[in-house]
Amino acid sequence: MEYLKNQTFKWIFVGGGSGVGKTSISITLSIYFSRFKKNVLLVSLNPTMCLSDFFQQSFKDHPLYVKGFKTLSAMEFPFITDKTPSYLSIIDNHLDCLFVNALSDEYDMVIFDTSSTSEIKGLLSMIRDFSKVQEPKMGLSSLFEDFSPIKYRELKMMMLATEKRLKYQTTFICVSTLRYAALKETECLLQYLNEKNINSRFIILNKIIGNNDCAYCRQTLVRQASLIRDVDDVYSEYIIIEIPFCDYILDSVEKCSWFFESFRERPSHSQV
Repeated sequence: MEYLKNQTFKWIFVGGGSGVGKTSISITLSIYFSRFKKNVLLVSLNPTMCLSDFFQQSFKDHPLYVKGFKTLSAMEFPFITDKTPSYLSIIDNHLDCLFVNALSDEYDMVIFDTSSTSEIKGLLSMIRDFSKVQEPKMGLSSLFEDFSPIKYRELKMMMLATEKRLKYQTTFICVSTLRYAALKETECLLQYLNEKNINSRFIILNKIIGNNDCAYCRQTLVRQASLIRDVDDVYSEYIIIEIPFCDYILDSVEKCSWFFESFRERPSHSQV
């Protein structure tokens, strides 16, 4: 993770399929970077509200310091799915609060624990659509016709700033396991990010099975070896991190530190 440590990224999104370990990795990275940054904000866009469970304190849609930390804050935001009927209802669900805090110069780094790929694509599309809206008169703009001109301009400026931050100071870490469905979702996310010119340099392969005498593990190792070769071939320009299968529950800061120590960059992928 030295590459990220030495870069000027303000936002890091942790994305990928369901059940690949995005929340565990987001929490671990936020704890790690809080050692080097003056102020880190961890934002959960995950509807399961995992941050409150892990840190054993209640978080809301505004930043609160994490107990025991002076440089780490967190907030939880119920993610808006693509079933949301209008942009107006998204704003009503405090999306403006999310980005007002995320754009604040108070934070050196903001780490987003995201939900599904389809939902993060919906969020990014909404930001781009909003930033292109001119005046609340017709079509898409009519969704904002109930806003006062001042409120509308404030939201417009916020979305333009958000789009700029996404373009120049954001990177995505794509998390996957060595399963076909998870790798397919990773490919879908990477293609979308490339189309939108959003930086994505990291792929994390989580839950790697180590050597074991059981028959299932031997079969899994053979399948893993084949998939890893494919990943190396297809994603040769990416920094690929392997994380072995974790046989303990990540329920403390100390265990997250152990977990981080298990991150290993694949030797065939040198940092650029």
